[in-house]
Amino acid sequence: KLAAKTKMAATGMTTLWAALVVASVQGIQLHNSLGDSMVLQRSGATLFGTNASMIAESAMVTVTVEGKKFTGKSDEQGNWEVSVGPFPAGDHGVIEISDGQAKIQMHDILWGDVFLCSGQSNMVFALSQSFSADEAIKEANDPKYQSIRLFTVKPTSSQEPVHQLPQVLQSWTRANSTSVGNPTPFSYFSAVCWFTGKDIFNKLNGTVPIGLFCSAFGGTRVHQWSSPEALAKCNSSESGITQTSVSSLPDDSVHWNAMIVPILPMRFKAIFWLQGESDVNPTDQGPMQPDRGGLYYACAIKAMVQDWRIRFKEELPFLWVQLSPWVGHEAQTSFYQLPAIRQAQLNVNTLNQTGYVTAVDLGDPDPSTNPWDAVHFRTKAPVGERLAIVAGAMMYDMHDQFTGPTATDAKKVSGGIEIIFQPESLGQGLEFRPNVCPFFKLNQPQNILRCGWFEYNTPNGNFTNTTATIAQGGTSITIAAPSDATAVRYLYADWPVATLYNKDGFPAIPFWINITQE
Repeated sequence: KLAAKTKMAATGMTTLWAALVVASVQGIQLHNSLGDSMVLQRSGATLFGTNASMIAESAMVTVTVEGKKFTGKSDEQGNWEVSVGPFPAGDHGVIEISDGQAKIQMHDILWGDVFLCSGQSNMVFALSQSFSADEAIKEANDPKYQSIRLFTVKPTSSQEPVHQLPQVLQSWTRANSTSVGNPTPFSYFSAVCWFTGKDIFNKLNGTVPIGLFCSAFGGTRVHQWSSPEALAKCNSSESGITQTSVSSLPDDSVHWNAMIVPILPMRFKAIFWLQGESDVNPTDQGPMQPDRGGLYYACAIKAMVQDWRIRFKEELPFLWVQLSPWVGHEAQTSFYQLPAIRQAQLNVNTLNQTGYVTAVDLGDPDPSTNPWDAVHFRTKAPVGERLAIVAGAMMYDMHDQFTGPTATDAKKVSGGIEIIFQPESLGQGLEFRPNVCPFFKLNQPQNILRCGWFEYNTPNGNFTNTTATIAQGGTSITIAAPSDATAVRYLYADWPVATLYNKDGFPAIPFWINITQE
């Protein structure tokens, strides 16, 4: 292996790559997203790279695994790709790559399932910053977790699509207390990505190696992760969004260009996504533009997922996280901008092969003691546990309950409003769990107003807090409300105070429903 320092043009400037370690003999190189100790997707992987000697030629590249040969050709820029596999989960020995003149090898390679973890700072948020960090980091030294392999892209941006990852923070490595537990905040390894991958690994009884590839950047917005073609779907008159709210921005596509485009040839099992906080209010654009929040996000996140699937050439499962409670964000002119983004996130689920978990019950129990700001909730282990359960149901034919109570309708009944739920979301039935708005204890009356419970609306347009009871049989609830109530909602606030769960442990999803029947 040769350590190479390479200069490249990006954003009109020359930047120095980190010392990228690449396999290279006589010009043939693996892409810097690949390397020893990685996991390749067992259903079929792509090896790719460059070779200066192949420029302007259509040279053959051969990959050999366990005596099986797979071939591909380089393009006129010397870039080559070879589709390899499938192979059963496990170790299938050294991989040899040849251009007919020179050979390189990949060692310590496992075949299993590889997951892409992306989004903004709550995905970047390191295991060392989360609750129970010491215990979780120590656990990673268990020898069985040697079959989990990790890779972290260093956050970066580019005005133009690039071929190589501009910077790598953590090359492929086996999981252990060092590789998962870097003490530097917002470094490696991602807490959500680790907890999710570890729980999937355990659900599969350690029989399938797991690769976790984290490419995330704090403080980022959906348009930065979207290609120009995806952005065009929400920047046109046909999108239904006002033109003043969706005009092009200087940072359009910058993380798509730098952190996703270089890995498009890679093959993944699924994508885990945690993002949206920075789309609540674009602070560098001044006051909230009309329709720029929830309406725009609903369009943009769906367009992004559709476009990623086209570019990855596969309908990858897309599993995402509904935003957690927090106060103190910039959107202080309205009580509805953050909950509107949570509702907008649900638009992704109109696509096939999507799933989600909610984090509305996972805010810090005492936000005043959180050293990372309230938006960076430290309760990351339950997010991973929930995502792993959804992944098990979607991809591994497991039959655990994987959704929380999801309201579908509201109707007037004697004494209030009955809320109807999707039958499959009820699990073993409904239950209430104790919870309080933390700002009572902290004596912060201005933030108490940002907590949300059960509420009803009346013709005067004002929402009022109310109570709810579970109906006999545990399949619906009745919200106390007057006869002239026109709508009901639950957890539609910056800080949801979640109390309704199914008995399987999943919280009910926030809702706002207009009352349609007597």
